[in-house]
Amino acid sequence: MFWLKDGDRNSKFFYSSVKARKKINSISFLMNDDGNISYMHQYLFCVAKNYFDGLFKGGPNDVAGNLDYIRHTIFEDTNIMLVPFSMKRI
Repeated sequence: MFWLKDGDRNSKFFYSSVKARKKINSISFLMNDDGNISYMHQYLFCVAKNYFDGLFKGGPNDVAGNLDYIRHTIFEDTNIMLVPFSMKRI
């Protein structure tokens, strides 16, 4: 947003920067599960939809494999210091 310091005027510079940003942020192709590359808009939609359908579909997932990507914040030595919960202490 380097144009922001000069103001949001309807200038050629402003529209050029918006057009360049739009080109950078666009998706020109996607690869499906089979390794095929899709370029056309209707196929990009299908590839993205199928990916997220599979990602969020109910059923057995490899949860243990996905947990490997989450950084641990509580380690065993910290976990030992935690006191078991009891109704008596409340």
